[in-house]
Amino acid sequence: MLEFSFGLPFLSEEKGAPPCSETDPEAFFPQEVEGSKTAIYYDERGAKRICSTCVYKTDCLIFAINNGEIGIWGGTSDGQRRELKRKARITKTSIEEIALRHK
Repeated sequence: MLEFSFGLPFLSEEKGAPPCSETDPEAFFPQEVEGSKTAIYYDERGAKRICSTCVYKTDCLIFAINNGEIGIWGGTSDGQRRELKRKARITKTSIEEIALRHK
């Protein structure tokens, strides 16, 4: 098991560490301050740029959709993942197929 696995089942020694493991996690997740999301450290564009270079991008996206994760996962925001999940339901397409098609 990888030291940097974050409990994610799809990470492997063969592919190595994801680029997000070397980045401040706060860049990927909105912080709550007084009950509202804030952009103090959250960097959606920067986080998505990091995801774009990752070999785990599709696996990460599938994981996030299936587990209702918040923040940037697999290069997508919460809203984008809700839309992908809705699209999969409407078209009766698997989450995996939708994630593979997503750019």
